[in-house]
Amino acid sequence: MGRIAARCCISEGIFPPDFVSRWDEIVEGIAESLWMTVVSTVVGIALSIPVGIGAAKNIAPAPVYYFCRAVLAVSRSFQEIILAIFFVKLFGFGPFAGFVTLSFATIGFTASCSRKTSRTWMRARRKPCAHRVQAGCSGSTTGSSRR
Repeated sequence: MGRIAARCCISEGIFPPDFVSRWDEIVEGIAESLWMTVVSTVVGIALSIPVGIGAAKNIAPAPVYYFCRAVLAVSRSFQEIILAIFFVKLFGFGPFAGFVTLSFATIGFTASCSRKTSRTWMRARRKPCAHRVQAGCSGSTTGSSRR
């Protein structure tokens, strides 16, 4: 009988939704989510540039290459929801776990694109018939146009 009473209390708090009295909390939560998304994307892109360059085999030395490839493999292997569960367990509920999750997912995607771009750019630079503009265009479009 106690479970039924608890379920009724929970459903009374949910239905009907009360947006008027909780509007400040809703707006605060939306603003926090948007801020977390923007900051984690910027941090993820900033961290993905060195990881992507380090993951290009023809640019980086072997230990750096293997470390960066391992970071890419781990970040691209797991879905974001699995990473979110792991980071919530590690850091607890809150925006920091979401920030780390989104940053890690952004590193995996963006570093993969920059790795392909830097590798293609270096190949194009080695071609004797490639002009500087041709090499730059080939390197900057080939890795990112596949997505």
